[in-house]
Amino acid sequence: MRGDASAQAWALQLWRHAAPAQGNVALSPASLRVALDMTRAGARGRTRAELSQVLCLPDDAVQRVPAALRQWLDAAESPAVAVRFANRIYGDLSVPLRQAFVEVSLARWDAAVERLDIRSDPEAARQTINTWVLERTERHVRDLIPEGGVDRQTRMALVNALYFAAQWQTPFSEARTTAADFHVDGTRVASVPTMAHTGFFQCVDAGSHEAVRLLYAGARFALTLLVPKERAELLALERAVDLRVLGRLDAPDTMERLDLRLPRFRLSAPSLNVADALKEMGAKLPFDPEHADFTEMSDPVDPADRLVIGPVYHQASVEVDEQGTVAAAGSAVLMLRAGSARAAAPRVLAVDRPFLFVVEDVATHSPLFLGRVTDPTA
Repeated sequence: MRGDASAQAWALQLWRHAAPAQGNVALSPASLRVALDMTRAGARGRTRAELSQVLCLPDDAVQRVPAALRQWLDAAESPAVAVRFANRIYGDLSVPLRQAFVEVSLARWDAAVERLDIRSDPEAARQTINTWVLERTERHVRDLIPEGGVDRQTRMALVNALYFAAQWQTPFSEARTTAADFHVDGTRVASVPTMAHTGFFQCVDAGSHEAVRLLYAGARFALTLLVPKERAELLALERAVDLRVLGRLDAPDTMERLDLRLPRFRLSAPSLNVADALKEMGAKLPFDPEHADFTEMSDPVDPADRLVIGPVYHQASVEVDEQGTVAAAGSAVLMLRAGSARAAAPRVLAVDRPFLFVVEDVATHSPLFLGRVTDPTA
């Protein structure tokens, strides 16, 4: 059976614990998983086991995430599709990094280590990290680490930047884009620019909702819409959604002729600190100043200088229009000094109510981005 069940499980866990309860949301499970997997490489014992469990990875699976990155990068060698991952590790001048960790980080994730004087000037370090992310996301992720997010107790930052841009396999005609009603939050009606296209789409009736796949050029990646049948049923859909529906779309009998109506939308939100969500998911030891064990990363002489995870920042943006999709994300795991303790007449499918979406790898059904649209005008 095709599909990466572990990536889907991780994505749903992250969504259910980290996605804000209301409003538009965009998360990149792919970006955050990379940053945390880099961090996992520096953990030992129960600390590593908890990170593995949260990431839905076997403890000894060290190549699964890097291999997925290589597949995505290889599949995107096209003028119509771009997938770029960039990784960097920032370390304070005082942190004695293990050479084995430095070499593994470079070999697996192409993550070079850059030294900064974080303790002396944490704000300059924050701006350096944010500028690096801004540049590698084509200026779509701004201020990944918020003001005050780096302080004098910060010792390291393990950072991922993800940029995705893809043209539709069949673009929407701008001439067919018109104002149409959208039921914001399932109730209030707003007039929004709505794209339209008549053609064949992979479509599955999943009971409470429909899943519709819109392929990008090359057919390796797709935007899959999860649209509740009733206008006010998004919350129930979120509680019960099963990403195995992505695999059902592969069946040859799912092609259906639709007159698809889809609002243009752009999601961009402030950075989220998902540390509490990760703790709720089971990663408690990595955040525990007394018991966290990151000695595969750094094993200082003074026990007070041991490392522990602090804030974990994540920010994502997604823009969908007639030509395709541009999405970007940044993730940063900050390590602190332990001592301081998301043909027949076509049937009309009007996406005129809040919905979920997944930007997926069609080959493995791994989600690159997950999102909720309650108000396309926001």
